[in-house]
Amino acid sequence: MASHGPSQSLVQSSDNPSDKALELLIDELGDVTKTLRRIKDHGLATWRSSMAAPDALGSLRETLSQVSRLYNEVVHPSFSSTISIIGQQSNVYTRAARLPEELLSEVFMYSTQPLPDKRPERQLCTELRTRILLVCKHWRHVAENTAKLWNHISLTETNRMIQRYILLSRNLPLRIDWKISHLNNDPASHVLIHHIQNVKELNIAMENDDERVGVYHLGYDLAGWFHQVWQRCSEKPAVQLESLSIWDHGEDGSQLRIDTLNTPRLKTLNLFRGALDAPLPTSLQRFASNSGSPAVTCRDVLSVLAACPELTSCAFTDHFGWPLNENTDTNINPQALVISSLRELILDSFIKPDILWLLDRISLPSLEKLVIVALARQYEEIDMLSSHELEVYRARATSLRISPQALTYSDGSFLHSVSFQVLPRMDSDEDRSTIPYPMLPCVSRFVSLERLLIQRYLPRAQPQWLDVFSTLPHLIFLGVTISDSPSELLLALNRDQCSLLPHLKYFHLEVESVYGSYSSYELDSDAPRREDLTEMVVEFSRIRHSNGKALQVSCPRSDWWPPDMSNSHSEEAKPSNFTIVDEIEWCRDSDWVKRGLW
Repeated sequence: MASHGPSQSLVQSSDNPSDKALELLIDELGDVTKTLRRIKDHGLATWRSSMAAPDALGSLRETLSQVSRLYNEVVHPSFSSTISIIGQQSNVYTRAARLPEELLSEVFMYSTQPLPDKRPERQLCTELRTRILLVCKHWRHVAENTAKLWNHISLTETNRMIQRYILLSRNLPLRIDWKISHLNNDPASHVLIHHIQNVKELNIAMENDDERVGVYHLGYDLAGWFHQVWQRCSEKPAVQLESLSIWDHGEDGSQLRIDTLNTPRLKTLNLFRGALDAPLPTSLQRFASNSGSPAVTCRDVLSVLAACPELTSCAFTDHFGWPLNENTDTNINPQALVISSLRELILDSFIKPDILWLLDRISLPSLEKLVIVALARQYEEIDMLSSHELEVYRARATSLRISPQALTYSDGSFLHSVSFQVLPRMDSDEDRSTIPYPMLPCVSRFVSLERLLIQRYLPRAQPQWLDVFSTLPHLIFLGVTISDSPSELLLALNRDQCSLLPHLKYFHLEVESVYGSYSSYELDSDAPRREDLTEMVVEFSRIRHSNGKALQVSCPRSDWWPPDMSNSHSEEAKPSNFTIVDEIEWCRDSDWVKRGLW
């Protein structure tokens, strides 16, 4: 077959009948084009050779008329038809179009949806969804038939676009984001009221902007208006609603309040300063509250845990005031509330006695993640929070990271974190130097430790640390972050290596100056030189190696070791024993750390 341009490559070597028809059409178009070219060339040649003849101009007009007639009657229709067929055929041959429609639909979903997030800044990529419709007919067909692509709706869109998205979602349960920040919220509220029974996820944020503040001073009650809207939404049960999130960022004195939850299937509830006056549904599985005013007490936490037996995650944080210590229940042996489904518990900014009161009243056999931020009035109150419920987990812990006011421990199947914040006292003359490491006595209670990371190691507490090391015979990893010279620690470990950490295999050292990084380390005049520091670590490794206890040493930064490191090692301590690491593997199951669960 003769070649008629690049379009032919789209259909050659095909057995499809439609492809054969396209080949014939392209051949016909090529023949017509050649005929037009011959007529044009013949007419122009005749006119040029007889320009002086009386009928030369008429002959040229006749030729042009013949070409025009042939183009309008044959070429243009054939050309338009061919272009249309080639366009459809080329879509079939593009890589994206070759994908099954179900897979292409998933690609559209992945590229247009935001990352999972529960912040009010969450925004839909609505413009990307619209652009997909403009690429080609095939993409438009697939997109318009992908209902999941359109059921996530932001009520800040125009009413016309919202209605179009609802139509394309084909009655799928809706996911609605509503940012209330201005007066003209009536169209959005009407959409919510009309479709509330088909809403699966609802995220409401009341923003604090200049217009809202101005409206408040003019006497407009935006929170009261929302209360009326929610009352209308609650007239009938929201049978599809599984997730409800309320954010109130306003600072104008108003507050979003929810006093009715007609949501029989609600599984997730997130409140950020929003007030909840309604009983919690027993179907709730995830609950998070960041309270404003009034502050939440541990008694409120216990009430939530008792009301929701299916809870798997519960988080209470308070960034707007100290919790109230109103616990007057003095029952010595209270009946513990068993919550077998709870895997995650976060208690942030509660006074230590309140937390102990709560821990004595709950039993959490399935707990995996525990985060406690306790408030203490003085440094003497800092300890590990003694609780029978937590002692079971501590006995199993194989990895521990500790700092003066916090500790995190794990055995790979759970991760618990306990930290303290000492409340400032204007009349306090407490000498903090007398309590150099409040959490240090807690380490000896972890009887199964294999990995220990000490953050902010203080040499003045070294006698106590050496006593602790003597109780950790199974330790194979020791990490130390120190702001002074580590020489005393290394000498002590070498001197008593038979009794101190006899099975140590990995040693991680990070030396920081008071400025917070080794790049400024040399600004501290009392700090040892880099070369001296290197010699200390090499000698520590050499002595361990000479006694048949090979040691792998690591440091956190590539600029920690000087360039002449290779000249400092001995035959026993080879350079391969020294490595640079980007992340301290202090926990046996480092995925806990990477997932941000601490």
